[in-house]
Amino acid sequence: ATEAVIPAEFVKTLSAEELLNDGDADRVRTLVESWSDSDRTHIASHLDSGALALLLDFLDAEVGADLIELLPLSQAADAIEEVEPEAAAEILGEMASDERVDVLAEVESKEREAILDVADSATADEARALLEYDADTAGGQMHTEFLSVESSMTVANAVESIRRAADEIAPYSIQYL
Repeated sequence: ATEAVIPAEFVKTLSAEELLNDGDADRVRTLVESWSDSDRTHIASHLDSGALALLLDFLDAEVGADLIELLPLSQAADAIEEVEPEAAAEILGEMASDERVDVLAEVESKEREAILDVADSATADEARALLEYDADTAGGQMHTEFLSVESSMTVANAVESIRRAADEIAPYSIQYL
C-alpha cells in the first residue's frame, strides 16, 4: 500500500484555522511567528477575508503589517476592510507609506475614510496626499520615508547611523552621499 504524505503547508493551514477557531491568541501568534515569509503568504492566501481578518486581530500591528505586505493587494484590502478601523489603522501605520497607500487605494472609499479618520493625523494626512496621485505616476509610486545624516558626521559615524536605521525605514535603493 502506498502511504499518503500530507504536505506541510496543508498541516500548517489546518493548524492556523483550528487555532483561529479556538481563539487562542498566544498560540496563534507563536505559530505565525514560527512560519517563514513564504509559509505565511501561502497559508494566508488560502484563508478567506474573514479568517484573515481574525488572524490579524490576534497579531500585533507590526506582524500584521508584515503579513499584509506579503499578500496580493486585493486580498490585503479585503482583509483590512474586515477588521475594525482602529486595528486597520494600527496595521497600516506600521507599513511603509507606499505599501500603505497601495492597500488603501484598493479599500472601498467608505472603509478607507473610516480607517483614516482614526489613524494618527500625520499618517492620515500623508496617505490622503499620496492617494491623490494616479498609481502609475511617480507620485503614486513614491514613499515618504527617508534617511539623512548630518554633514558634520564622519563617514564611519554616518555609515553606522544608516545601519542602525536600516530596519526602521523602508528598503532603499538609492543613496546620495
